[in-house]
Amino acid sequence: MDLASLMLALALFLIVAAFVLHPILQPAAPEGTNNPDTNFLQARRASVLSALTDLDFDHATGKIGHRDYESERNQLVADGVAVLKQLDAADLTAPAIVNDLDARIEEAVAHIRKPESTPAVAHQFCSQCGAVTQLNDHFCAQCGFALDPRSESA
Repeated sequence: MDLASLMLALALFLIVAAFVLHPILQPAAPEGTNNPDTNFLQARRASVLSALTDLDFDHATGKIGHRDYESERNQLVADGVAVLKQLDAADLTAPAIVNDLDARIEEAVAHIRKPESTPAVAHQFCSQCGAVTQLNDHFCAQCGFALDPRSESA
């Protein structure tokens, strides 16, 4: 075997080893995400939502009668409510990460909405043509006249 074949084999070995060892070397998931009860409840919730969607589609296409549709839908809604109550009881529907993210978003929105200390009037008029201009404009957009930044606002 020549040197190029050995290098290729070594590179291939390293790639396969990294692929195989990646899940082992990955940090552990936070507590609560690997809880079998949590996983079961989340899967049950998804199953109920999927069944409701399928049932609505079958009713809309005429595959299921109105009487059967009503009874099946009521049963699925009751199952969904029971699953959501169990999730609420386990406090799994509002994780702290989401609450923290909501708080950060609200803080950013409040910061953006905070009024800045700007004058009450945000425009002035050109003394040459009378066009409305902004306070930070140096020239009139209408006639090109050089605006005096100290001129009076209307």
